[in-house]
Amino acid sequence: MLKVPGKGRVKAFYIDRTEVSWGDYVAMLTFFERDVMTTHTEHPTHGVKLAFDEAEEYCAWAGKRLLTFAEWQRVVGPNPQRSMGEEPEPVDARPPNELGIFGLENGLMEWTQTDSAMAGYKLIGGLDMDPPALPVDGNVMGVRCAADADKVPRPSASNPAP
Repeated sequence: MLKVPGKGRVKAFYIDRTEVSWGDYVAMLTFFERDVMTTHTEHPTHGVKLAFDEAEEYCAWAGKRLLTFAEWQRVVGPNPQRSMGEEPEPVDARPPNELGIFGLENGLMEWTQTDSAMAGYKLIGGLDMDPPALPVDGNVMGVRCAADADKVPRPSASNPAP
């Protein structure tokens, strides 16, 4: 995890340096004694396409939470770089952005906890969405967790402690 300094109305917070990997997600499923079959443990979860409640459950299990949409915009920055690669690839296969965060440049969608103006929708962090919202029962191709700056987040294999 990485501490992101506050800016404007966005307070300082911790963010996972990478999307949640299959290995991290499988650790939660194993903890709850649920079955899953995968051999791509270093790849992002976007291969599994998680619904909002699954993404939220993982972050809570990890002692974290989903990002807000404002936090997602803060880490992407005003001029995000586009760099589409071959799918799937490891969560840290491409160089990080200037804050040290991997995988924000690929245009994949990531759940946020921010409600949309439309009932039953959440805002999505994604470079290609206008408006950036999806129904909560939809599937998104990425999950990244955050934590408030005053809390010490639980580390995971792909996101060690700060």
